[in-house]
Amino acid sequence: MAAGRALAEGKQWYFYSRRTQNRVTGNGYWMPMGVEEPVITSSSNKRVGMKKYYVFHVGEAPDGNATNWIMQEYRLLDSASSSRSSRRRSQPKPVSTYT
Repeated sequence: MAAGRALAEGKQWYFYSRRTQNRVTGNGYWMPMGVEEPVITSSSNKRVGMKKYYVFHVGEAPDGNATNWIMQEYRLLDSASSSRSSRRRSQPKPVSTYT
């Protein structure tokens, strides 16, 4: 991955990158599954972000074949962002987990 950083922990990889609308790769595409879920703090029970699941499909949309690769994309809500640079961006930075 050219843009962003990756960390590995066992069979899970963590990528930090800017959010894009196009989730197409050279071999396939990431297709959303379900609806976004809120991310809640354990201490104050406040919503601080959202989580969405994606599944990777090999081939071209919409005829690709689903794989067992799942991505969880996390994004902060605008109000949860504390840094000045985050407030200037129109879209928050997601954190994706591949398993």
